[in-house]
Amino acid sequence: MTQQKTHYYPEINYLRGFAVLFMISIHVSVYFIEMTDVNLLTVLYMAIDVFSQAAVPAFIFISGFVLYNKYNTDFKIGSFYTKRFKYILPPYFSFSTLYIIVPIYYSQIIGKPLNLNISEILIKYLTGGAYYHLWFFALIIQIYLLYPLILKAYIYFETKNNVTLFLTLVFITGVIAEYFLGNDFLFDNGTQFVSYLFYFVLGMFMTKNYEFIKLKSFLRSHLFCIFILLLSGAFLIMVGYANEFFSYNLLIFDSIYGVIWNILYISISTLYFTICFILMFYISAYLYKSKRLLIIHKIGSYSFAIYLVHAAILNMIVLVLSKIGFNWNNLLFYPSVFTSTLILSIFSVKILEQIPHSKYIIGKMG
Repeated sequence: MTQQKTHYYPEINYLRGFAVLFMISIHVSVYFIEMTDVNLLTVLYMAIDVFSQAAVPAFIFISGFVLYNKYNTDFKIGSFYTKRFKYILPPYFSFSTLYIIVPIYYSQIIGKPLNLNISEILIKYLTGGAYYHLWFFALIIQIYLLYPLILKAYIYFETKNNVTLFLTLVFITGVIAEYFLGNDFLFDNGTQFVSYLFYFVLGMFMTKNYEFIKLKSFLRSHLFCIFILLLSGAFLIMVGYANEFFSYNLLIFDSIYGVIWNILYISISTLYFTICFILMFYISAYLYKSKRLLIIHKIGSYSFAIYLVHAAILNMIVLVLSKIGFNWNNLLFYPSVFTSTLILSIFSVKILEQIPHSKYIIGKMG
């Protein structure tokens, strides 16, 4: 197989922008779990959260798309790892250290010392456990480490004209892994890269077949299936939320029926997230072509840095607002917190960008 020429896809930056907006949305809308019962506002937050959950799959998809676009045949593995991790590991370790030190320092101030031993700190670094959003870095680092093997498998199936079989196998493997490992395997979900490989390989596939996928006829011909998957996926995930956070017993089955139902739930959820970010991809391509909403493109350029800083900013905003009684039970809570978190995150990134060698602190701007 010969090296294909690397092509620049500006619409990917739009997709990054949407993904990071949805990531902030997840961390705001998740406050629905603090509500005591399910009401109209709770359902609204749950619906926002369900759609926004496509953010992580979208980021994984983008990684597969971009990597395969640049590294699609034999390459120097050492050079690949150096380039991939040069601007990922330093920011990750910097912010992990910050998110470990600040709680320890704060606990000393309030008189409730937080003592962590070396092994606990090491586990936080290895699993992205220093703060709740950093697990994604543990996940993407594992996928990057395995990329040469993933690529070899992809090329093998491609030479056999069976890439769809490879996608199917990865999908099934991911569903099985999600069923058996859940969120309790080893340390946290940052270790469960197998469950996310489907999105990554799909990104590789989309790069190779971009011109075909871009056709509007492809979207129109599958419109009914897309609608059904979106509807059923959103419904099932919201039912899952009601069961998990509010002790409802909706669609609960025992014995073999429970196993079948859980596997079906995971499968539909995976397809649901896939449809969500594919639709975002179509919208991104349209926006780029029509030169509209350029702010989304700009946000996409800052997505890596925004991801790093937004969690701390969001928590500070919520803490301050809760002191004055403005919390998740207020209809304006979501739009207010979302908007202020986004603005302050961009502002913070612009400031950090002025620091010499800032790319080693907040990553390289897109």
